[in-house]
Amino acid sequence: MLSNRPYRYRIGWVAGSRWTFHKGALVSHSVRKGRSFFEGSYARGGPERTKPALLTIGLNPAIRNYPFAEDLEEGVVTIHIGHNDDFGGKTRGVFRQVALLRGASMEIDGTPVLRRGRIVSRPPSR
Repeated sequence: MLSNRPYRYRIGWVAGSRWTFHKGALVSHSVRKGRSFFEGSYARGGPERTKPALLTIGLNPAIRNYPFAEDLEEGVVTIHIGHNDDFGGKTRGVFRQVALLRGASMEIDGTPVLRRGRIVSRPPSR
């Protein structure tokens, strides 16, 4: 996975993340911008640092380049690695990082959800 959407952390921007997964684990990574932040955080992480944690899709068409909300932009796919217990998952730890992808196409069980970063299917209203 190659991130093409920069993301702002409290320390500055992180961009150009390249993550490779094999058999459900992160096996290699690189970061073009914000590398020292990522590497420092990764070094302090435990075994959770190699585990996929969350996959989110931004739904808000009104957000564009809003600091600290880049992952909420319509069609931005965000992959989180690390702990996810605070989101109801089972992985605990101190490490979590994200990589964002703008312009992705995605299907869920054969149903298109995103096409080139645009939502094509919305969940039914309740």
